[in-house]
Amino acid sequence: MEQNQTISEGLYARIKRLLTPPVFEDEEKTRVAMILGVILWSVVAVTSTLIIVWRITGKSHELGPYAFAANSFIIAVAISLLFLIRSGYVKAAGFVFVVFVWCNITFQAFTSDGVRGSATIIYITIMVLAGLLLGWRMSIAIAALSTVSIWTLAYTEQVGLMSFQLDGAYEVALESTSMFILSAVFLTLTTTGLSKALKRARNSEHSLKESNRALQYNLEQLEQRENALRDSEERFRLLAENVVDIIWILDPDTLRFVYISPSVERTVGYTPEDMMALELDHLLSAESMDLALKTLSKRLEKSQYDPSQITRGELELHHRDGSSVWVETTARILYINWLSSFGIIGVTRDITKRKASEKERKQLQIQLMQAQKMEAVGTLAGGIAHDFNNSLQGILGYTQILIFEKNKSDPDLKLLKQIEKAAMWSSKLTKQLLTFSRKMESQLRPLDLNHEVRQLEQLLERTIPKMIGIETQLGKDLKIINGDPVQIEQVIMNLSINARDAMPDGGTLVIECENAILDENYCKNHVDVIPGEFVRMSLSDNGKGMDKQTLQHIFEPFFTTKKVGEGTGLGLAMVYGIVKNHRGHITCESAPGTGTTFRIYFPIIEQTGRPKPELQAEMVRSPHGRENILLVDDEDYLRDLGQSILTRFGYSVLTAPDGETALQIYREQSARISLVILDLIMPGMGGKNCLDQILAENPSARVLIASGYSVDGPTRNELESKASGFISKPFELNQLTRIVRRTLDE
Repeated sequence: MEQNQTISEGLYARIKRLLTPPVFEDEEKTRVAMILGVILWSVVAVTSTLIIVWRITGKSHELGPYAFAANSFIIAVAISLLFLIRSGYVKAAGFVFVVFVWCNITFQAFTSDGVRGSATIIYITIMVLAGLLLGWRMSIAIAALSTVSIWTLAYTEQVGLMSFQLDGAYEVALESTSMFILSAVFLTLTTTGLSKALKRARNSEHSLKESNRALQYNLEQLEQRENALRDSEERFRLLAENVVDIIWILDPDTLRFVYISPSVERTVGYTPEDMMALELDHLLSAESMDLALKTLSKRLEKSQYDPSQITRGELELHHRDGSSVWVETTARILYINWLSSFGIIGVTRDITKRKASEKERKQLQIQLMQAQKMEAVGTLAGGIAHDFNNSLQGILGYTQILIFEKNKSDPDLKLLKQIEKAAMWSSKLTKQLLTFSRKMESQLRPLDLNHEVRQLEQLLERTIPKMIGIETQLGKDLKIINGDPVQIEQVIMNLSINARDAMPDGGTLVIECENAILDENYCKNHVDVIPGEFVRMSLSDNGKGMDKQTLQHIFEPFFTTKKVGEGTGLGLAMVYGIVKNHRGHITCESAPGTGTTFRIYFPIIEQTGRPKPELQAEMVRSPHGRENILLVDDEDYLRDLGQSILTRFGYSVLTAPDGETALQIYREQSARISLVILDLIMPGMGGKNCLDQILAENPSARVLIASGYSVDGPTRNELESKASGFISKPFELNQLTRIVRRTLDE
């Protein structure tokens, strides 16, 4: 039972699917298929009904086998066209059907009915059907063909070429009924189609109005978006064209710019078009290109997954004129729709001036650190020299006392002389340290550097090997400086000896003097220079030269590149100290294999005429005497030494270990004290305060200052206005007695 029901349901589904017209994506095609399907099934039904009726009424033997075969053929064609429709060939099926029906009716009219039959009515129906299925052109073609066919039938019947036998009343009625049914179907389908077409047209009109309204709304929205887009583009264009910074987009695959703002021309001299045609490695320096490639390879993959990553860096670019331009760049990697790929978007700012300022500031910091270091080393060297001078004073003083007491034939005299010589050499060494630390007295006077160089030229020719040529280039109208001739000579000799050592295989030493002006721009980069007029003395050689590391230490005490025993390392330190004592400025330029040039700048002084020659030193009387002398020093052995020397020359000596004791003794015995020898550096009150107190007690008191330091500047001027004289430690026996005698005799 259930199986039979399933079979019935399956059969019903097949019949329903067979009878239901197919549905296509094209709505018009579906409509034609539906109309044609109904017509074809009607044809099948009507033709089948005619055959059945003919069988029942017994007319089939009268019509003959031809009529039965013709109608069967019509049914077969109709069914074939139905299958053609289901295959999607709707237009072809419609065309075949219209032509087939027209041909069939025309054949029937020419063979039996003639012009008085049902052909005329059916022609009209076929014409309507052609217009419905295939369009108005096909309808006109059927009308023309039908007209020709009717007139042809009428003409042949009229002239007697053909005669037609009309059917009986029942046959005519049956055929007419069939034609009426088919015509009714055609007209029904036509009017239904027209009605549906009109309804669709109305719906289409409504839909079109709705679409027009939607389209109008969309157009308004589109216009608003276009206006907003134009405004946005205008804002971006104004921003990109007028901003100082450079805005750019770079293709990471080709490393070429796909966009760059016009401000690039102000920075690197290239137009945006030039930049987009330029390869990146032609724009960046080699170091910056390596940095950019490393950063790009490291950041590209990460940025694709995290667009918030921003990269910043400083790069060096090549300007169109060949100069270097430093820029600061901020960039990120984003997906760009119009590129359909990732791109690098960045903003670049010109920082060339800032880099120059940073470089200038760094150079100033280096110079300041160097000056502070030299000052600290100088202070240390001065302190060491002061203490060393005190020790040398004892060695030299006692040695000279022993020499003074020995006969010339004494075998110990030679040994004592060697000790004296060593002490004197050590004294010179400490003087070099004091010169570097600017604690060595300078005897400044108006000086012509050309004159000093000429005087030294012959000495240099005897000192420097003959394979080294000496050239002097002395400027005309050279201005006068305030200098110490002895120290200036020491500067020239030290630098010349260094040049000699740098040219073991020969070369040329050039000494040049000329006027120079150091302006504010130069002084900005040299913290120890005041703008003004100077005399520049240059000493150049074409020797081995020095590297940058060596140049940083050449003025430091005891720094030397020579082998052990070949130099003390104090030559250039002494030069540095002398130049600073003269309120001058010294520079050195050197590179391995290119030689060395020292440039020394001495400030000029206003001087009328040329400097006068020095007067010869005044002759002093015999160093012996009988006066009372107060000797003040914190070192016991120096007090004993001074007392021993002075008593040997007839003086009476009182001693004091500090300023307080000395002041007490002077107050008690000021009437019998003719001279006070006062150490400047002592604990407690100190030499300067003691001097002020003694002069407060007796403004006409004679005081001689003794120190291992040289006093300079305002302190020196103050002491010279108060004290009667100054003697540097370590002093020689004869030097002390002469100065003491001269001071007492003034």
